[in-house]
Amino acid sequence: MTLYCYYWNIIVFIATTLTFPYWPYPLAIKSVVAFLIIIIVSYQMPAFGWARGFLLALSLISLHSHLFQVKVESVFRFGNDTTITARVDSFFKKITRGNEYLLRLESVNGEKIPYYFQPKIKLIAPEEVEYNLGERWELAVSVKPVIGRLNEAGFDQEKYYISQGWHAKAKLTDIRSAKMMEKSHSLRLRFYRIVIRHIEALPNKAILLALSFGDRNDISAEQWQQLKASGLIHLVAISGLHIGIAYFIGWKVGFLMRLIFRHWYSAPLIIALLFSAIYSWLAGFSVPTVRALIMCCMLGVFSYKRLHFSSWQILIFTMAGLLVFDPFSILSVSFGLTFFAVACIYVVISVKFSSQSDWFKVLVFMPLALSAVMVPVTSYYFSGFSLSSSVYNFFFVPLFSFAIVPLLFVALLASITIPTVAPYVWKIVDRLLDVVNWSIPFAMDSWVHVHRMALVSLTALVVFICIRPLMRREQQIAVFITVFFVIQSMTFKSKAIWEVSVLDVGHGLAVLIEKGNRYFLYDTGAKWETGSIAEMIIAPVLRRRGVTRLDLLAISHFDSDHAGGREYIEKQFSPKQKLSSQHLDGYLPCIDKTEMEWNGLTLSVVWPPKRVKRAYNPHSCVIKVTDGTTSVLLTGDIEAVGELLLAQQKERIRSDILLVPHHGSKTSSTNYFLNAVGAKVGLASVAKGNQWGLPDNKVVTRYIDRGAIWLDTGESGQISIVFSHEGWKIMTKRSRQSLTWYRQILRKGVE
Repeated sequence: MTLYCYYWNIIVFIATTLTFPYWPYPLAIKSVVAFLIIIIVSYQMPAFGWARGFLLALSLISLHSHLFQVKVESVFRFGNDTTITARVDSFFKKITRGNEYLLRLESVNGEKIPYYFQPKIKLIAPEEVEYNLGERWELAVSVKPVIGRLNEAGFDQEKYYISQGWHAKAKLTDIRSAKMMEKSHSLRLRFYRIVIRHIEALPNKAILLALSFGDRNDISAEQWQQLKASGLIHLVAISGLHIGIAYFIGWKVGFLMRLIFRHWYSAPLIIALLFSAIYSWLAGFSVPTVRALIMCCMLGVFSYKRLHFSSWQILIFTMAGLLVFDPFSILSVSFGLTFFAVACIYVVISVKFSSQSDWFKVLVFMPLALSAVMVPVTSYYFSGFSLSSSVYNFFFVPLFSFAIVPLLFVALLASITIPTVAPYVWKIVDRLLDVVNWSIPFAMDSWVHVHRMALVSLTALVVFICIRPLMRREQQIAVFITVFFVIQSMTFKSKAIWEVSVLDVGHGLAVLIEKGNRYFLYDTGAKWETGSIAEMIIAPVLRRRGVTRLDLLAISHFDSDHAGGREYIEKQFSPKQKLSSQHLDGYLPCIDKTEMEWNGLTLSVVWPPKRVKRAYNPHSCVIKVTDGTTSVLLTGDIEAVGELLLAQQKERIRSDILLVPHHGSKTSSTNYFLNAVGAKVGLASVAKGNQWGLPDNKVVTRYIDRGAIWLDTGESGQISIVFSHEGWKIMTKRSRQSLTWYRQILRKGVE
């Protein structure tokens, strides 16, 4: 009974901890004392013993969440513009607006912060200044809360920040007042500079730095996409696999030392952990490496104490141990991938083969089966999977495990011990990586995008295959038929509506209209030097919905925040028809009196009167979309003059839902225009806390005074309006997740 209680508590602890990021708010720190008292009492009262796992989870949740909140509050204690003393905690990363650094705050406005309460912030500084790892600086900065975009797919900055243990953002406000308080004494920086001198001219410098120090800043976007398509990203980012290799090499070195020094029984374990710790240190103790290091330590303890557990027990103990140290790690992609992959390996290994077929199991069945069962989880995290990943991993995992990474360790060691030999070893590693760079472009066409219904089907299929041996034939048939009809009913339901989604793209615009699995995109968001909203948000949303080709693309006007992603969308989704108020090859005119039927909806263009050479705000293409009962007016960035002329055509622009013109600027949404439209809902696409102060408060008041519902993406995230035969309803992404406590803390309680 005691043993059952023990395992029960571990499982309950894991289950409770896995749910806590989705709680509306964490428990008060005062409750920890009560929980701990009950846990102590439970050892005298066995009836309470079954609750220990739950109570321990609640205690840790309270402690970690309280500590995170204290750190965030310490950043903003003296307002947004402040003077900080901070230590540089990372190498710099070159971005569009300058250089980006990770800082650990030691004081704010002269008030020291205790070490265990020191927050980490991301600093953006101009290119002309450079701060080095380990340096201590006094800086004048403007600190900002972490306010990310929130959509049904795409990058979630808020979740990423908390999974990495980062607490705020900052921007350097006065370069001249910056004062170095202490020079860098970082051994890691010295080592980094030594290695840079050896590999500066090598073709694969970017991957070598990623493998040596976890520095992926030099890997190009194109190369990153190729690595993703080939399924080899995990090999070029220091992760659990690399720490595991270091542990294995250290164990072998320790075993050889034990043969020489026979009394040193602990040599394999000590040296294995030392190698793992050194490699984690080289990577800056990043979250994945720390997680892997904790796993190695736990396995080392089991080995040292000669504790014998099954593979599944070790997996559960390891997960519980990781959650004790870092419960926020469950929000990272790597956490789910790591544990699901290990679980899949256990399942695949358990398949029985005859002894004559062992070679088939190892060389053929295991890689293919593992790739197959990993499809649902990779599709969930990346909206797709690689058809070629099993082939690439079959060849390159052994190459990295037994050649590239071990030789990398030799090169690193030689760089500080035998500098004359080091360049030759680095060249060997570089030549081995040439094979990787040569092969990964061929994988680009093997990436398969998976939409949400296909993901449900794939997951159901994999689960069915896994549990099939546990059921009789008639049970298998019954389960299969039930799941089939459930999925079919979900698919049928999704076709019975049309939907308008204003995506949360920050300052810019992208509106997606869906009807019967056909799609119309109005505007494509902003673009910058290294990427675009189209890549980060629009494409992931489209692919999650299963879109391979757009029916219609309309560009309201050609300011960057509306048309920045046009070329990317054209290339990736090949729109059948394109509309624009600007003269552009391949585009139909989007001007007054243009009308078209699209999949049961009527699209009527009401502005501008004619096409122009360059479409600016006043020339925005204004489209009324209606199903005959309800209508939506898409307005772009039209301004007061255009609104005045449109207001004279009251019947043509009368709409239930209005896309707020020009992001809620005071130059638009005039009284006569709003009276003419008579909208019940106003939807604005804005970035919260933007530098232009949008939306203007007076504009918001105009909508509210008319009884209209005001919603904007800065507050609500992605806004979707779903139309059905019963009417229409509004859904916002943050209304579903606004109660998530960590989002409230990161956004300084603005939810």
